[in-house]
Amino acid sequence: MADGVEPKDVMTVLSGPGGVDRAFKKLAEIKPHVHWWKSGDESMQILLSGDVTMTYAWNGRVAAANKANNRNLKIAFAPGHVSGSQIYAIMKGTPKKDLAIKYITFAAQPEPQAAFARAISYAPANEDAYKLMTDAEKATLPQGYLYRGSLQSGPVYFNFWLDKGDEVLQRFIKFAAQ
Repeated sequence: MADGVEPKDVMTVLSGPGGVDRAFKKLAEIKPHVHWWKSGDESMQILLSGDVTMTYAWNGRVAAANKANNRNLKIAFAPGHVSGSQIYAIMKGTPKKDLAIKYITFAAQPEPQAAFARAISYAPANEDAYKLMTDAEKATLPQGYLYRGSLQSGPVYFNFWLDKGDEVLQRFIKFAAQ
């Protein structure tokens, strides 16, 4: 995205010819201005301490920091909501398949999804849950920006990381250490 790729196209470009090299070229360009963090806690610590003026962070962490620290941190979803896939799965061969189906049927309804979003400030999987939430509750959620794409979903994303994940991770570790 820092190289001008629309969020919805990032995985296609990244997984295409020269995509990883393009990403690392841009990372090398911006590296002097980047503070790498290793945990969600650290993302908030460096922001709240003033070590950085902005960061990529999980919106639930930002909402929690605002509540716990009486802060007014803002979230910019418009540039692209890159993470936050909500996926329910039932493992093949599970002995409690019927119970798992009942749970998913219940949990995917608007009411439980709204309660989940209130508890942790992560987007509900069921868009109708937004109708049950106040404007203040929705303020830290990506409602209205989902069209910008959740990069962490779909077969292109999963196949890229399954096929190239270890290789890209090792390259990144070396890059970040330099």
